[in-house]
Amino acid sequence: RTLIPHPKTAALNWSDSLRLELARAGYGHVQVTTVCPAFINTGMFKGVKEPLFTPLMTPEHVVSTVWAGMLDGTPMIRMPWTIPLSNALHGLLPAHAFDLIAGRMFGLYSAMDAWEGKNQEDKK
Repeated sequence: RTLIPHPKTAALNWSDSLRLELARAGYGHVQVTTVCPAFINTGMFKGVKEPLFTPLMTPEHVVSTVWAGMLDGTPMIRMPWTIPLSNALHGLLPAHAFDLIAGRMFGLYSAMDAWEGKNQEDKK
């Protein structure tokens, strides 16, 4: 299993573009909130090994955090705190240093190794 960030990258770029275009067109009162959560305990991530300091979040926690952010007009919600840390380290460190920290120390690259996914038992 591999980590495929392309859809998330596309969503991030699209929401940034939309937010900026709305503001330039005089619709700055229309807010765009982009949500970047780690694993949410919905059953979809059954079998996932939680990376260091990155617990499975409850849907209730995610919803309350996102709702509050939307009401405040927060453009980007990254949760838990390890997500913005990871973004910052990825931008600051050489690739091999980031891979060492993310992969070996935090266990990010092996988090999905035992992933079963939601309703995999139904497919047997």
